[in-house]
Amino acid sequence: MHFRGVSGAGKSSFLRMLVGLSSSSAINRNEELSLAYMPQDLAPMKGTLLENALLFDPNFRVESFKALAQSIDLRKRLDDSIENLSGGELQKFYLILVLSSKADIIVLDEPVSAMDSLSIDLVLNTLDSLESGVFIVAHNINRDYNKLSFYDIKGIS
Repeated sequence: MHFRGVSGAGKSSFLRMLVGLSSSSAINRNEELSLAYMPQDLAPMKGTLLENALLFDPNFRVESFKALAQSIDLRKRLDDSIENLSGGELQKFYLILVLSSKADIIVLDEPVSAMDSLSIDLVLNTLDSLESGVFIVAHNINRDYNKLSFYDIKGIS
């Protein structure tokens, strides 16, 4: 599912309510479903990608992580310092962390805004192959999202 709308329409606010980071009586979520969230604003870290992945997930599996990295063209950078990544590469890293959680629902806020069109295609193909439910917020549509349902956000108060 893809949410789109102009800047300030409330897309990110809606996602924060959905994942429970903002209070709302309008959204009830089944607590038995696991949820993974990638925010729009990514916090930079120190160390290599693999070192940070180990910190992020105690059940981390290197081969699964490498396979996801391969699918979105980041495998060559796994031993590099996160501080040396471009904005698009940083988004790819956080996306791999979220996807490797194997959550029932994946919630992504502007997950490809800093990526080039080739990277966007790789990421969207990876997302299309998931069994998880995926919610995406974006205000720039760079590709035909014909497999995703669209919901226009006009404003949330």
